Order: sequence, then structure tokens, then C-alpha cells
Amino acid sequence: MNRFAWLMRRELWEHRAIWAAPAIVLALLLLGSVTGNVFMGDIHINADIGQDGDGGGQGTLSDEDIAELESIRGVEDLHKLERLEKLDKAPGQNFNSVPAGEAFSMLPPEKRESVVAVIYALVTAVMFLVLGSIGFFYSLDALYSDRRDRSILFWKSLPLSDAETVLAKFCMAAAAIPVIAAAASVVGQLVLATGVSLKFALTGGEAGLLWAPQVLAASSLASLVLALVCALWFAPLVAYLLLASSWAPKSPFLWAVLPPVAAVMLEKIAFGTKHFAEFMQHRMMAPFETMFRDQNPGDTPVAAMDVVSNLLQLFTSPGMLLGLVAAAALLAGAIWLRRYRDETT
Repeated sequence: MNRFAWLMRRELWEHRAIWAAPAIVLALLLLGSVTGNVFMGDIHINADIGQDGDGGGQGTLSDEDIAELESIRGVEDLHKLERLEKLDKAPGQNFNSVPAGEAFSMLPPEKRESVVAVIYALVTAVMFLVLGSIGFFYSLDALYSDRRDRSILFWKSLPLSDAETVLAKFCMAAAAIPVIAAAASVVGQLVLATGVSLKFALTGGEAGLLWAPQVLAASSLASLVLALVCALWFAPLVAYLLLASSWAPKSPFLWAVLPPVAAVMLEKIAFGTKHFAEFMQHRMMAPFETMFRDQNPGDTPVAAMDVVSNLLQLFTSPGMLLGLVAAAALLAGAIWLRRYRDETT
């Protein structure tokens, strides 16, 4: 166990992008939330004309705009806020400019929590996509780099088995990186809430709008569940990339990408179908598509716990079990190749 933990630490030491990338994303997130526009700046709304007819009275939302705000359920309806933002001043009407924080506070509490939950889910998805890209290239280079610089001769001289080495790299890509992404997502949600609170406070809005405890707790739980789902769902993909990395004499990226691309093209040419392409798309995007699947009927707002329940459905899907079986077979192939492949190629 100590040797395996040491191997995991070695991967973190040699691949600094695994922890440096989320730090950069968090810094950009804080900078953007504090200095950037929230919901694309001020929202222009129709104002009631004062008794003197000069339009100097306090601006209020029109009935139509209130209906638009109250009909927001999730990410698919955020364009309604953008539409209100782009309203132009029409002849004979008076418009006031309302800060985004004030317009956001006008939403009913349950719909406000729904929008915040979707925003936090987007932060989580972005963090996982960034670290997922790093995990992709890490897996491709994990076993190839040892042969490229001949350091494999040194590592094989140590009392370390090929299975330990390959499993350590597999656990780093399939398990450690999703856990790091989940931790960074939780921190990112807190950073976003802090930055937006500062922004709202400076513009006269309600600073605590993004600090709903139930939404933060559910969003953090969703990040942890997503980490577990990704660790299991993407296990066959990681094992396949490690297999390509252990086999490729040169350019492991091409050895990994060209076979599925060729399979897609051959299927299209021979049968005129695209089942394999749809399968690959589903395999790579299913956790993120599931996060934002709206299963609420009518006008029920999307709650933060809906994201968690959607993700949990993947655990019972046939693709999860079949993927784990495929991952075990591919991982066995990667271990065999590292053990018997010529170390000089």
C-alpha cells in the first residue's frame, strides 16, 4: 500500500497540470465574477410614468416582464433575462436601468434557487471538462513517455510490478482526477458566490442571493456524486487510452483516435448509419447531459437535488456495468503490453 501511495504521489509530482489547471480556473472565475457583468449587465425594463408625466417616478417591472421572470425554470430559460436586457427604448415609453442583482432578487425564492443550482452545476461541469481534458492527454502519455525517454529501464529495475505501475496511472486518471475536479468545483462554487456577492454589494443588490445553504449543500453533493460517476463511467475510456499508450511506437494520440474514427467512417460508408458515433458521443458526454436533464413536469423549478438524482440513474444503467467489464479487459491488455513489449521501442 505504501508503494502504491508513493506511485500516486509520483504522478502528481511529474504532472503539475493536474493541480495547476483548477487553480487557474478558480482565479479566472473569481476575477470574472468580481469585475465582469452578471447576466450580461443591466436589464432595461419598462418604467411607470410619474404623475407629472415626465417619467421620473420609481421604475417597476411591467406585467409581461414579471411573467417572463416568473416563468424561468432552468438553464434553458436564461435567455429570457437576456431578452429583457436587450429591450430598446421605444417611442413614447420610459425605461429605467435595473442592476442585475436587483432583477435577480425579484425572482420567487424557489425559482431563484433553481437558477443558482443551474449556475453551480455549470461551474461543476466546466471544472470537470477542464480536468477531463487533462486526464485524456495524461492517459495517452502515461505509459508511452517511459518508453520514449527510456526511463522504463530504471522503473523496471525497482521492486515494482507492471501491474502496480499501470494501476497507479489508471487510478490517477480515473479516480484521483475526478476527486480533484470535485474538490475544485466545490471551491469554485464558493468562489463564485463570494465574487458575485461582492459584485451585487457594489451595485446595490442583495449580497446573499447565492448563499442559500440548501443549494450549496446539494450542489456540493452533486459534485461528489459526479466524481464517483465519472470515475466509473470513464474507466473503459481511460483503460483504452492506457492500452494505446503502452502499444504505440510513436504518436499515441493517432493510435488512440484513428481506430474509432475509421470505425465511424466505415460504418457510414458500408451501412449509411452512425450508431458507433452516437455510442461514442453518449459514452463521453452522458454524465454531463444527465446533469441538466429536466424531468420536472409543468412549471416546477429545477431543484439542486434534481442534479444528484439524475446522476444516480447512471449507476443502474447497463452501460455502467458493461463499461467496467470492458475496462478490466483493456487494463489487463495494457499491463501485458508493458510487461512484454520491447523496452527500446
